[in-house]
Amino acid sequence: MRNIISVLLALCLAGCFSMRPLAAPIEGRTVAASVKVGQSVRVLTRSQRILELKVTAVEPEALFGRTDQGEGKLYKVPYAAIESLEVRRFSGGKTTGAISVGAIASYVAVVLLAGYAIGHALDDAFGDD
Repeated sequence: MRNIISVLLALCLAGCFSMRPLAAPIEGRTVAASVKVGQSVRVLTRSQRILELKVTAVEPEALFGRTDQGEGKLYKVPYAAIESLEVRRFSGGKTTGAISVGAIASYVAVVLLAGYAIGHALDDAFGDD
């Protein structure tokens, strides 16, 4: 039962966020208005390299970030080198869906377990002797 609850909780939390593409053009003003220090981003460079970064600074000519693994490597990515940029944002729709599915699955699990327990209790009380 504990494993089921852990899995459902993980699924609910995973559904709360999604990567959202930033509209072109990718330039200082656009990025500064949409990306904040501490957010997670996925950068596709013009050389087709993918970087998953935690933003440490948003400057007029470049985005700075570290790889998500602890104190990872610091990158300076000039906007001119960015093909596309996705920002990790809260998703109300996904959260609502995940919570709904989790609640329904929990309800079904409780009903099934209660039915199983009641069935065994009745068998014990009125068993086939």
